[in-house]
Amino acid sequence: CTLMQSITADNYRGQRLRMTGEIRTEDASDGGTVWMRIDSDNARNLRFDNLETRQDGQGVIKGTSEWTQRSITFDVPEEAASIHLGFFLKGTGRCWARSFRLDIVDESVPITIRQTKFLPKPTNLDFRDVA
Repeated sequence: CTLMQSITADNYRGQRLRMTGEIRTEDASDGGTVWMRIDSDNARNLRFDNLETRQDGQGVIKGTSEWTQRSITFDVPEEAASIHLGFFLKGTGRCWARSFRLDIVDESVPITIRQTKFLPKPTNLDFRDVA
């Protein structure tokens, strides 16, 4: 389940933007979290984070939790057309959200980066080796 809102990027281009929200979960099997995405005019994804890959204790919340704040910070590119934000529940359980806000912040606030691990070169090109 995902709930979201979409806005124009006009007021945020060229600035550092932090989205903050609070979520609470109940029996969330795979977790609940906040997310934010920035798209260009042709709907090309320019920035995206949903905290699923976080290893720092600031990611998805599983099980039952009290209200917990999460945030995502991006530099909004000049070619940005729209900003999308929201929260989701993956799997079973319940998730609530409140107190979302968008703040323009200075460069002392680090951007959050979704870590994607890529191989340095192609491997297993015949797809015979299965992990």
